[in-house]
Amino acid sequence: MNPLEDLYHTRTNRDRKGTIPDEWNHMLLLRNLEHLISEGLVKRVTHVREIPTDFREKSWYEEIATRQLYVYVAPAERSAAEFRRYADVDSQGDQRSIQ
Repeated sequence: MNPLEDLYHTRTNRDRKGTIPDEWNHMLLLRNLEHLISEGLVKRVTHVREIPTDFREKSWYEEIATRQLYVYVAPAERSAAEFRRYADVDSQGDQRSIQ
């Protein structure tokens, strides 16, 4: 069971950017993330090294069991919200790769 991968497949249109197609799926994604955090399956990650490409607000979430990292990008005036797999994290918490 990979809860963040399941969210990606159910709440986005599954394109490379992980675009969230509408406000309903956006609201459900945020609610599901909070639920997964409260269950202890996912944690919010605060220290991710990244070169900023835009100024939209981003949040990173890591699955506890798989150590997979996902990024949530908040919607902007002309951009939809996004949710996608970001990188694999090794046992020391160092970023190994960016997708």
